[in-house]
Amino acid sequence: MDGAVVALAAVDGLLNEALPSDVRADYAAASAGRRFVEAVAYVRWYPRDLAKLGEALASISTPVLGIWGEKDPLVPPINANLLLQKLPKSRAIYLDAGHFVWEQQPEAYATAVLDWVKGGYAAP
Repeated sequence: MDGAVVALAAVDGLLNEALPSDVRADYAAASAGRRFVEAVAYVRWYPRDLAKLGEALASISTPVLGIWGEKDPLVPPINANLLLQKLPKSRAIYLDAGHFVWEQQPEAYATAVLDWVKGGYAAP
């Protein structure tokens, strides 16, 4: 099965709202052919790789902004707590959204990113 079909079904199921046709086309193109299968294989390695990442987090000095959907069923916002504890220069923002926070709260998402790159990363 073409990965685009699977990806669009997942997006449709998680969003419960219609996306503009150009956005749907972008999701389809990003997952076409075997790309979705390859992405799933990558995700399957998370349990192994997250342990390695956990060991390295404290050494990351780059400021990190996490933008989380408060209702994300795939990557729950509780994961932000671990990152906040382990990354020395991190900040988390929680928006009223699910997994596709940039689609569901585009203005708030864009504002958070712009504030961060305009100097918010340096705030205590």
